[in-house]
Amino acid sequence: MVEQRARQDWTIEPMLRSVPGVADVVGFGGGIKQYQIQIDSLKLRNYKLTLTEVYRAVADNNANIGGNFIEYDDEALVVRGIGLLRSLDEIKEIVLTSPNGTSVFVKNIAEVVICPQMINGMVNHNKQDDVVQGIVLFIKDKNITEVINGVKEKIDYLNYHGLPSGVRIVPIYERTDLVQKTIHTVEHNMLEGIALILVILFIFLRRIVASLVIIIVIPLCLLFAFILVDIANVSANLISLGAIDFGIIVDSAVVLVEALMVK
Repeated sequence: MVEQRARQDWTIEPMLRSVPGVADVVGFGGGIKQYQIQIDSLKLRNYKLTLTEVYRAVADNNANIGGNFIEYDDEALVVRGIGLLRSLDEIKEIVLTSPNGTSVFVKNIAEVVICPQMINGMVNHNKQDDVVQGIVLFIKDKNITEVINGVKEKIDYLNYHGLPSGVRIVPIYERTDLVQKTIHTVEHNMLEGIALILVILFIFLRRIVASLVIIIVIPLCLLFAFILVDIANVSANLISLGAIDFGIIVDSAVVLVEALMVK
């Protein structure tokens, strides 16, 4: 799972972060790829080297250094010296010391391998013991539906063009379905609530006009609430939709209508 995690960290996450409204992508599972130099202590002693010397040699050969700038017309071009290591062979060929003109390389005192970083946990999905998972975090107050659609477009592009054959991104949880179910619940509660309240109020008040007045309050209040939500640029998320309480709206209308009927 090391290669899958590396693809997520260096290919998938930067692509998804480019979607407007995405704050970050948090990766879980798999193993974080590391180039490890596994030193043989006996060989290190034979060449009269220390771990500090090996560390400094590798660090000096894996540097990214600035080199001032070059003036070009009205611009200043920054000069940078890139000496980053890119493969196991490059690490193996790092010179540690040169006693008597004979170079001692990393490969002479150690084995260079690719291994995962120490694992503190793993992600299980269904019957798979270890999978690589990424969680997309949204920016506050952004339209969730628009952001998710943008993420889906990037995922489709990566599945067909950006990933090797046999590697795919499979969504396992999506907030779009939850938001749509919440909207359906709001519509269902409104229609069913109107019908139920109409029957109950007509039974107790025995006046169809008073019952209709109370019923009309529900859609009018919802319409006013959604207008304010739109003006304030609040997205239709679980919190904003769940903040609507039909019971309080109907209770207030019932109290007012009953007070007028008593007078």
